[in-house]
Amino acid sequence: MTGTPQLFDMMVYPPDGSNHWGHVAVVDHVSGGQVFVMDDNYEGPLNAGQKAGCPHTVSWPAYGFYRLKILAGGTPPSPDCSERSGWNCGDDGVINGNPNTNYDCEYGRATPLQTEACAYGCKIMPNGVADVCNPPPAPDCANRSGWNCGNDGVINGNADTNYYCNYGQVAPVEAVVCTYGCVVMPNGVADHCQAK
Repeated sequence: MTGTPQLFDMMVYPPDGSNHWGHVAVVDHVSGGQVFVMDDNYEGPLNAGQKAGCPHTVSWPAYGFYRLKILAGGTPPSPDCSERSGWNCGDDGVINGNPNTNYDCEYGRATPLQTEACAYGCKIMPNGVADVCNPPPAPDCANRSGWNCGNDGVINGNADTNYYCNYGQVAPVEAVVCTYGCVVMPNGVADHCQAK
């Protein structure tokens, strides 16, 4: 996976020269850009049976990490944004965060102040700028002409909006929001907004 490892992710390490077996460890927490893991046989000669006494970092780069899927009946761990402040996508430093959710964090407080589900994904912004939900894709009426409801051949159209399209032109010439819904008419007849 790409992004920041989270609690319970499995870190996979390549051989480091002192052995040819590589290594696997489980993420305990992430702090200050460092990933802390718990594992066994974490240093020393092969099969030494040494056990880590506390979470620690591993001195050589990992191949990557693997996020376990939740087993049936399991409960995902709660998001923890105590290492962040402001709005952050779930994969932008929020421990156990959902990548398609934007979290309003207060540094030092684990529970987000509020959350926003991002139907079209969450966009990570540069440091110091709040992360945002992606906007819905723009309507595309290149394959239609005349007035068409958003659910009548307008790609990414809103069903309650009537779009005036020029065939071959992606952006609608005009769009009217229909307060009482949009009525789809037979081919060759312009769609229209429902009257009161």
